[in-house]
Amino acid sequence: MQTLHEDRLFRCHKTIQYELEESDGHIPLTEKDQHCAGALVYMQKCGKDNAPMQIGERLRMFDPSQLRGHDDVIEPLEISKFKVRFGDNLSNHK
Repeated sequence: MQTLHEDRLFRCHKTIQYELEESDGHIPLTEKDQHCAGALVYMQKCGKDNAPMQIGERLRMFDPSQLRGHDDVIEPLEISKFKVRFGDNLSNHK
C-alpha cells in the first residue's frame, strides 16, 4: 500500500511480463503493463487520486467513473496515517 501513497506505478499482476525478470529480481516496465484496477479502486476509497491516476485522467486514458469492483477491494484502515505530503516516508508515520 505504501507504493500507492507514494504516487508510484502499481502494476497489474495480469499484465507484468514475468518472463523478463532479471537476475536481481527486477522486472522492467513494458508497454503492455497496466496500472492495477484494484489499486485504483483502493485509492478512490482513500479519497486520494495518486499521480498515475491524475496523469491518466488528464491524458484521457483513465475515467474514474468507469471503475468497478468496489466490493471486492479491501477497505482502507486508518486512512489518516496515509495522508502524507510529497516526499514523506510512510514508514515514519504511526
